[in-house]
Amino acid sequence: MRLREALARDLTRTARRLSLARGWGEPPRLHLEAGSEPRFGDLTCNLPLAWSRSAGCPPLLLARALLEALPERPWWREARVEGPGFLNFSFSPMGLQLVILDVLRRGARCLQTGEGRGREVLVPASRTLPQTLEEGSRVLDWETRARLLEASGFRVQREYRESEPAPVRLVGQDSDRLWTFGRLLEAFGQPVLGFLLLDRPGLLDLDQARDPTLANPAQKVLYAGTRARGLEKMAADQGFAPDRPVQRSDLEFLGTPQEVELARALEELPWTAARAAVQGSPRLLTARAVLLADLFHAYYNHERILGAPPAVTRARLALVQAVQEGLEAALIVLGLHFPERRA
Repeated sequence: MRLREALARDLTRTARRLSLARGWGEPPRLHLEAGSEPRFGDLTCNLPLAWSRSAGCPPLLLARALLEALPERPWWREARVEGPGFLNFSFSPMGLQLVILDVLRRGARCLQTGEGRGREVLVPASRTLPQTLEEGSRVLDWETRARLLEASGFRVQREYRESEPAPVRLVGQDSDRLWTFGRLLEAFGQPVLGFLLLDRPGLLDLDQARDPTLANPAQKVLYAGTRARGLEKMAADQGFAPDRPVQRSDLEFLGTPQEVELARALEELPWTAARAAVQGSPRLLTARAVLLADLFHAYYNHERILGAPPAVTRARLALVQAVQEGLEAALIVLGLHFPERRA
């Protein structure tokens, strides 16, 4: 179960009931977004503000009426009215546990949503291999936009055409050399080159591409996957190999601020992919992957994952697995991949 979808259903049904009972007219389609700051909750909604004019009712009164009529759910810790009529919701511990369980259950499909509702869209495509950096950047953008739209529930029709160069400025050492797309792939590898081209359209910093440290956003994401897989192997060696699917009760030992932030980032991941699809901007998803990797590296360095009591270790390993699934799903949609697992 996805909390955002469950809340959207509850709010929509409640608004329609109120509309019929009080003659407020058809409520507009609602939009839920992640709170921009922790004080604004985990999810926020402006339905009362958007509905106020057609309903002929002040947004604050609408907001209070919605909250009073909204069914109580155990996955929300708090629901409140803020400002001129925003509805803000905060996850309960159960809610955060359900986020992690949902990612684990969906696995590689955890970025898929139904936002497109089966609508057909036309996306350019190329049948020929790109030769220049500019051609490669354009084809990469086309293919990624198509995968994002498919993951978001659109029916994608590919319109094959000649690849169109997309201007890309090279900077850094050796930027004055003549680079073909193939030579760049050979020099930096598909995951790094592809990630950087999607993350900063129109610019490729060769010094950044060479950088093997976490200062390179591509390496930061890839190394998060390496660390997660390394923890999985070490855990198995210490007798923590999973012998059954993770249950919600296994996750009751999670709750540190960093664990909460990781769960919030995982909840937002599929909806970021949906926005990237609609806006035709893959960089929204690369930025979210970098943020998730940042949070994971901080968590890895701060918390004892394998050295904690067994029940805590199992809970933290489940969270690590969910982070790995989320990052891997993001890379798949971006057309990239983690390096091959090492024995």
